[in-house]
Amino acid sequence: MAPNGSGSHDKTVSIPEASPPSLSMEVLERLLNDVSQPLAAKDRAHRFLLVNSAMCALLKHSRDELLGRSIADFEPEDQALMSAADDEHVFATGRERVVDEVVTVDGSARLMRIHKRLLTRQGPEGDEPLLVVSALDVTESRQTERALRESEEHYRNSMELNPQIPWVADAQGNIIEFSERWCEITGMSREEARGEGWAKALHPEDVGTTSKVWSHCVATGAPFDHEYRVRIRDGSYRWFRARGQAQRDSLGRISRWYGTSEDIHSHKQDTLALLERERQLQTVFNQTSIGLLHQDRHNRVVMVNQRYLDILGRTQDELEGILPIRFVHPRDIERQTAQLQEHEQTGEPLQLETRYVRTDGSIIWCNINMSYVRNEAGDITGTVTVAEDITRHTLAEERARKANDLLQDVIDSADDLIFVKDVNGRYRAANKKFGGAAVLGKTDYDLSSAHIADKYVRDDQEVLATGQTLSIEEYVTEKGTRRYYHTVKVPWRQDEAIIGVIGIARDITHRKDVEERLLWAAYHDELTGLANRRLFQEQIGKALEECAAAGCLVGLLAMDVDHFKQINDRFGHDVGDVCLKGFAERLRQVVGDRGQIARLGGDEFAVVLPDVRSERDISALAKAIVDRMYEPLFLHDDVLDCHTSIGGAITKPGLAVTPEELRKQADLALYASKAAGRGVFTMFRPSMQKDLQKLASALEAAEQAIAFDWIVPHYQPKVDLRSGKLIGFEALLRWNDPRKGLQSPETIAPAFDNTDLGIAIGERIQSCVFRHLRGWLDSGTEVGRIAVNASSSEFRRDDYAERVLAKLRVAGIPTHCLEIEVTEGVFLGDGSEFVKRALFTLSAAGVTVALDDFGTGYASLSHLKQFPVNVLKIDRSFIGGLERDASDAAVVKVLLGLGQNLGILVVAEGVETAGQAALLRQQGCTAAQGFYFGHPMAASDVCDFVSSWDGAKR
Repeated sequence: MAPNGSGSHDKTVSIPEASPPSLSMEVLERLLNDVSQPLAAKDRAHRFLLVNSAMCALLKHSRDELLGRSIADFEPEDQALMSAADDEHVFATGRERVVDEVVTVDGSARLMRIHKRLLTRQGPEGDEPLLVVSALDVTESRQTERALRESEEHYRNSMELNPQIPWVADAQGNIIEFSERWCEITGMSREEARGEGWAKALHPEDVGTTSKVWSHCVATGAPFDHEYRVRIRDGSYRWFRARGQAQRDSLGRISRWYGTSEDIHSHKQDTLALLERERQLQTVFNQTSIGLLHQDRHNRVVMVNQRYLDILGRTQDELEGILPIRFVHPRDIERQTAQLQEHEQTGEPLQLETRYVRTDGSIIWCNINMSYVRNEAGDITGTVTVAEDITRHTLAEERARKANDLLQDVIDSADDLIFVKDVNGRYRAANKKFGGAAVLGKTDYDLSSAHIADKYVRDDQEVLATGQTLSIEEYVTEKGTRRYYHTVKVPWRQDEAIIGVIGIARDITHRKDVEERLLWAAYHDELTGLANRRLFQEQIGKALEECAAAGCLVGLLAMDVDHFKQINDRFGHDVGDVCLKGFAERLRQVVGDRGQIARLGGDEFAVVLPDVRSERDISALAKAIVDRMYEPLFLHDDVLDCHTSIGGAITKPGLAVTPEELRKQADLALYASKAAGRGVFTMFRPSMQKDLQKLASALEAAEQAIAFDWIVPHYQPKVDLRSGKLIGFEALLRWNDPRKGLQSPETIAPAFDNTDLGIAIGERIQSCVFRHLRGWLDSGTEVGRIAVNASSSEFRRDDYAERVLAKLRVAGIPTHCLEIEVTEGVFLGDGSEFVKRALFTLSAAGVTVALDDFGTGYASLSHLKQFPVNVLKIDRSFIGGLERDASDAAVVKVLLGLGQNLGILVVAEGVETAGQAALLRQQGCTAAQGFYFGHPMAASDVCDFVSSWDGAKR
């Protein structure tokens, strides 16, 4: 045999020296011949020393032929050489060698496993090596192994190729084997799917029921058959059906579960769709508004819907074996029985109108359609009855008949003109308002003049030709008075044919008058009769369009009445209205047909000049208006000033401008006129836009100062000129610009006129001052009364006093520690109606009120009488020239005298020299503030300033 493999052992086994050869060989051969496994022994020269009968049979030679000879004497040379090489390897290494080789036994190929191992025996010349060879027929075991592998491969291929997904589970229900298709479908790995992992691919709604059913089957051994949804690779779900059967051992115990999972998605979808269709049909059958009854030839109910039962007022059991005619009104039975019998004979469908009587005695009118069901042979097997409840319709017809006469009475009582004409224009019906029976049979030519009749006939012909409704407004002159009518004409139809015209005419004379007044009011100012803002917008837009087309220029004047609020406050709104009407009339007189005048609201007016040649035309007209308005307006015993400030703008040749832009330019110019002292005209210049940009920058800076908490008060001392004592401080606004450092309030001054910003700034200053003042009080520092400035914007909400007093209470600060400073502009600006109440509320609570910059603005002594002013502050502009300007000194003297006579404390502002302080003291001024006494300082410096003040400066 030619081995083709090897195996080895590392030990050489020694055996004791044998007995005399003849005896040992005889005994040994007898023993070995009884062994079924082929055995042999070789010497170092590869000669057979011993072979048993099984080995002789394997090699197909007798024992005598084999003993003392080598394998080379029997086998081909190549095989003999391979066998000798294996022998030499064992002799040389002492390791066992195992090879498999195919031999032919009795004409069939057998696979033999050859074992060669080395032994030693005691010979005459010492230890002699001995090679023991054994052979084992492994043909059957190899065939069994091969068959098992082929069976496993066949099973595996069957599982993989099966369109279903075979699976195997152990006795506890854990999946141990399954087709690769499960992984391909779900994207799960085999490791993820084994055990209970496969359930992770189920739809969340199916996990619970599937687990429950599977657990029950595993526990009871019942067959498993269940449907569930499986998530596939793309994330969607498909329906599967899993079936399994338990395999039991000889003792009846479950050893395995074998089953398959099958994709039934398409079938499931079809089934669900069919069920849904059946549900929809059943819903339609049950929810339809008509009753349906199917009976067989024995009148047994095959199918009936709820609507039919509701119509009859019966249950399904009450219909069993009974024809529905049993429930028909007795009067209808007599009339319809013959019809029913006739149709039963012919099998033709039956249609009739009948009345059913319910169990409660109520009557139901129905349209009945009965048809007969036939089998394939044509025999009648049943009936289908369709019942439609027409009770409401029938009763409605009856009511309609009764209402017809009433309708005629209603038509006759209507204030509208109602009439009906035929195609020839003859009146066939008319209500009493139109003429009633007196106009029947007549035409419009019999009732109206020819040209009016022609118009009516044309309208009628349009309705007859088009079949459309005609709605028009028309008028008729009656006894010299024009009356308007809204007439609606519609086709008079009968059996789809137009046979005439139906008309209704309503007197709308009053409505037309109202509409004209409303239209006028929509575009005009009721007080002055001038165009309003809406008409003004249209006029300026039209003027600009025509200007662009014609190449001319458009001018615009914006104006308002100077100090109009004071006129209203002093004389009342009725006088203010008279002033506005007089102002408007003067505008008409001056402007004439050169422009279009509009009142935009309040005391705001505008004039559109649609065709001007240059700015000179605008200036000339504006100056004429200013001059005319300087003339006093006499009202009874009063004389009113209606002065005006005007801003003008003009388009530029070749440059397009929108109405809004032109209006903004005129408004900027008007603001400039007001700033120049009012009563003047200013023409728009581009630089005004830069001023507007500066204004916007100031407002933006104020917003940032508020947002980032940059606003802080600095305190300037006030001194008693008689004693030199500190009597208080004025809190002056400062703000820290991150780039420019500490800034004065002038850089954000426009913010004080903005309601939201002004209030926010004021509240920030108050919060800081009250916090500082509370600290000074707690430390025992005598700072006197702290004055806080209030802008007009802070009074625009009618709660200024309440907010201030509330903060004082929260901080625990006595009211006498606070002084509120206002300028006379506060009395004149927006919200001035709230100022008086706020100042009186504060004064009553103990807060003093100071009037700042007195004499520099719109000064009025009446303010000192109308408002609770405790302190009068002389503006620094008068103090600066006190030592060298006699007029300034005179003004100061007058103001000091005014304060002394009224019992008001007078404080001089802007004192910068000892001479100024001395002159003020000599003239009786009791208090002053300015750089001479101290510059404005941070709150942190106040305590040191107070402690170091010695009163030397006074």
